[in-house]
Amino acid sequence: SFSPDSRWPFLGEQPYAGITNPCPSTIRNQATYFGANSMSTPSSAQQHDLMAYLSTNPDGTVEDIAKRYNVTPLDVIRLTPGAQIFDGAQFDAVWDEITQWGDVTTLVNNDDLILEFHGELPTGTHRHGFFNLRGKKGLSGHIRATHCRHIALVERPFMGMDTASVWFINEA
Repeated sequence: SFSPDSRWPFLGEQPYAGITNPCPSTIRNQATYFGANSMSTPSSAQQHDLMAYLSTNPDGTVEDIAKRYNVTPLDVIRLTPGAQIFDGAQFDAVWDEITQWGDVTTLVNNDDLILEFHGELPTGTHRHGFFNLRGKKGLSGHIRATHCRHIALVERPFMGMDTASVWFINEA
């Protein structure tokens, strides 16, 4: 689970305001997500309506819920019970930890693409403005880690399963 312990030393840090609920302990799926942005300020009415909706444990992607309420995925995550959000400066520590988990599902989700990769995440190095994945087989590529503003740990039901996800969220 995403409970604070010695493997996640940064989890002992104070999360952003309003993100304080403990996460459930059962995890069947683990995933990493890329591509969400963090620029918006939902109205108090939007927040109230969204919190009421999220309290029903709705199915559907965070992105679709965000569209439905005209907010960003980060706004949805901030109001998701149990979600924890940390500074994007923790990118290296989080990535290094996830590379030790074994097989995970990595998703890139936007309006035109849902890209999934199942397997181990490779380690990487910072060079030329990118975090360069050193995958010899499977996943490879380049991440602009310096654009990561928030990292979110989210546990919620999805498609009838308990799921856990790590979100790397950029500023727009």
